[in-house]
Amino acid sequence: MNLSKSLLRSIFAAFALSVAGTAVAEDEPGIPFELGPVNFRATLDAAAAAYSVKNAQFGNGSTSRTSERAGGRTWFEGFVTPGLQFELPTDALGEVYGRISVSASATRGAGDAQATATTSDQPEHFGIEDAYLGWRSGASFDLPNNLIDLSVGNQPFLVGDGFLIANGTLDGGGRATHVLGPRVAFERTAIARINTDPVRADLFHLQGGVDQVLMYGNDAPDTRLIGANIEWFGASDDAGRFEYDKRDWYIGVTALRIYEADRLFSFAGARGGGDAAANRDGLNVFSARFGGRVIPELDDLALYGEWAIQRNSRGNGNGGSVRADAWHLQPEYRLADLPWTPVITARYAHFSGDPNTGDRVDESWDPLYSDAGPRGTTTWTQGFIYSQYVGAIRT
Repeated sequence: MNLSKSLLRSIFAAFALSVAGTAVAEDEPGIPFELGPVNFRATLDAAAAAYSVKNAQFGNGSTSRTSERAGGRTWFEGFVTPGLQFELPTDALGEVYGRISVSASATRGAGDAQATATTSDQPEHFGIEDAYLGWRSGASFDLPNNLIDLSVGNQPFLVGDGFLIANGTLDGGGRATHVLGPRVAFERTAIARINTDPVRADLFHLQGGVDQVLMYGNDAPDTRLIGANIEWFGASDDAGRFEYDKRDWYIGVTALRIYEADRLFSFAGARGGGDAAANRDGLNVFSARFGGRVIPELDDLALYGEWAIQRNSRGNGNGGSVRADAWHLQPEYRLADLPWTPVITARYAHFSGDPNTGDRVDESWDPLYSDAGPRGTTTWTQGFIYSQYVGAIRT
């Protein structure tokens, strides 16, 4: 669905209900209980939504996978994700922790309003979301609290505000819930967090959650990567060592390398189709970002930005190379004296494209595992409607 005169006359209505466990100690959602020395917390995340879209795709309509065309679509999405997490503290050897959750989701009605609707066959899916085990140093070894945090398994992971790394699993298709998008976990992760102050770091191995059969061949390419993230930050309390949105300001750099990815793979929406993942295998990515309160005297003014490049000397499938770049800049102003503390924000984003598809240099930006993170709509493509139905890229 595109922004046109017909779209401006369209109807887009949504209702969403979110349910979480009762807020308890430390503002964590869930219901805590204990069994011997082990502290447990039961959690529940659920949502339901109804959508109606008219004059989809500049009036060209939306086609289902069975070639059935509709000028507009009305559909319903819902999911429920119960989870259980635990912590086993020790006096001298830190703390062992873990979590397991399952997600059940379904789409009903005509399915989403993309150019090719991925959920027109009313899919439903049930599967594991989180399944990870970790160790935190706690107050052991005379170190600051939880200075070291090591974890492995299937888990969510966010770098900065999600410009490169945020969402490890693609929703829609056989996973249903294209818009609500409850699944974000990466698979086969190994993450080391070094929570020092005022500089902290992450070392990570990630693999995207991929199932081409479940997603009718339109899932992301199977991708494995390693990376490092270093941040210099300032925070008013100790929570800034652990939580991105608790930092008053930050400057960070990230480097990652995709050491293995599907090369013979084609999926809709990526550089017009074709052997897109050949660009991903061996891809090197570097980024620098900043954010937070930029003028101490203006505590309500914040500025965020990131610049990134992608290089691959053996990309684009024909012995050529990849040279792409992207960046964004986003000022925010908080109206602290008004009820609910609204925020005025604007964002300019640039993603390089390939002006000459016939040469041996591909300049088109690969969005990798981007998602909105703490700010913005559900993708970095501008505008909620555009990002959900036109700019949606299979990543």
